[in-house]
Amino acid sequence: MVLGTIIALPLHAQSAITSSGGNASGSGGTANPERLSYKLIDINGVLLINNMIRSSETSIYFSGYKPGTYFLKVALDNREIKTFKIIKN
Repeated sequence: MVLGTIIALPLHAQSAITSSGGNASGSGGTANPERLSYKLIDINGVLLINNMIRSSETSIYFSGYKPGTYFLKVALDNREIKTFKIIKN
């Protein structure tokens, strides 16, 4: 699988992170962002957000969550392609 450019910045978050991507594909081409989704999961495995990625840049707001460790899982066609560990200060 070719994983183009999927990044989550910053990895230490206070209020929001931005996920930039849409260039991931299993065949070497560019994936349609509508085929990408993400899940935000807390350290206890509780699913907090489950959404589609609808553009090449997506913001996820953390202001309503407690400080701690979270995982952002990005999927293409429901197959996980990347996991980011996010630490909220």
